[in-house]
Amino acid sequence: MDSYGFIMDSYGFIMDSYGFIMDSYGFIMDSYGFIMDSYGFIMDIYGLIMDRYRLIMDSYGLKMDSYGLIMDSDGLIMDIYGLEMESYGLIMDIYVLIMDN
Repeated sequence: MDSYGFIMDSYGFIMDSYGFIMDSYGFIMDSYGFIMDSYGFIMDIYGLIMDRYRLIMDSYGLKMDSYGLIMDSDGLIMDIYGLEMESYGLIMDIYVLIMDN
């Protein structure tokens, strides 16, 4: 343990007093295997990034929630079939047809 209360193991990981592990790149890994960077984003072992609201953001900037819906940067929600759902609950398909619930 160093003077800041950090513990470094033999692999170069640093564990602080809260149980977070920080590697040499400045990523913090918690006890669940999630990696949190300095912006508060959590990256898991599959390369998905989860923010503090438990939304998952992939490398393209799309956010996926726990139901498998993907939200892009404009706030549109895209499901696994490529359909986009906007905030009013309308679904727009690839032919730009709009149908309600």
